[in-house]
Amino acid sequence: MAIDLKELQFKYNRITSRLEKFSSFLEIEDNKTKIEEIKERLRGVSSSLKDVEDVHCKIEILDRSKANEDDLDKYKNLFYKVTSDAKLLINSISNKTDIINSNFSESNPQVKLPNIQLPSFSGSFTEWITFRDTFLSLIHNNNSLTKIEKFHYLKSSIMSTASQTIEHLTPSDSNYESAWSLLTSRYENKRLITQHHVRALFSLPNASKDAKTLRHLLHGLTSNMKALEAVNRLIIEQ
Repeated sequence: MAIDLKELQFKYNRITSRLEKFSSFLEIEDNKTKIEEIKERLRGVSSSLKDVEDVHCKIEILDRSKANEDDLDKYKNLFYKVTSDAKLLINSISNKTDIINSNFSESNPQVKLPNIQLPSFSGSFTEWITFRDTFLSLIHNNNSLTKIEKFHYLKSSIMSTASQTIEHLTPSDSNYESAWSLLTSRYENKRLITQHHVRALFSLPNASKDAKTLRHLLHGLTSNMKALEAVNRLIIEQ
């Protein structure tokens, strides 16, 4: 029994180590354009969650004290994060490659494109429309991502008071829908959004000859007016 347990623990560590190495690989900037290697590594870890759960179950049968539930939960969270990051990166590279191929001839040198940055949302009503539209486009409407993967992206994108809205929810298909519904119910408030953007407009500095102040004023006017136009479209569509 002791030998079997040691073998299971060794197998458990070997499986978890493979995912950790993949996670480290994705964090290296130069690796983020190696689409074929990313695909191959993703295939290599795709079944690791089931494998590690099977090994965990066997360890629990032999010696319950050696089966650490916290470690298993951490592995699950890492698995969903790493696999969803990899899928999003693959889609991002593929989409950009299609655009390049449709606009440039094969004789053009390869262009290194910037990575897509996920939006963040702290709970400010002035941030909501931009966050919502970007998140819908990149994550929510992305059919290549599972709902659990979308849930992890959502939780990693929100912070401060916004994160408190869904902090009680654990990763699951149904909870992703619940989390998104809770956020939209709280922040899809057109009256409050309008009030905050109007207040932001009146808080802008007075015009001056200083170039930096003028740029700040122009940016504030443009961003808040576009947000108000978006709110108006929502009202008309309803």
